[in-house]
Amino acid sequence: MLPALTVDESVQLSVVAGASLDIGPGNVVAVIPAGELTLTLATADVVTGNPALGLAGTLADANVLAFTITGADLFVGTGGALNLARTAVVTTGAKGFSAVGASVTSCR
Repeated sequence: MLPALTVDESVQLSVVAGASLDIGPGNVVAVIPAGELTLTLATADVVTGNPALGLAGTLADANVLAFTITGADLFVGTGGALNLARTAVVTTGAKGFSAVGASVTSCR
């Protein structure tokens, strides 16, 4: 679960973007739509639930990196490609594994 981050002096970096990637070419192909990649670097108190960590389970002023990807398309295999606009994964004639509309959230 991600901590609620408020944009104030504790936020060192906040990025909202999109991306496309083609490695191989055609072996790993991914598209993250514009505005669906969020990256935040901040300082926050993190409650771990483990009393052996920090002060009674709270890490004070911890560096927190949170990212969220939503609506991503991913292909891993052979023969994948990006369309000309680099906004979609093309798998016609390709062999491998495909995920459409995938989402992931992580906090570290």
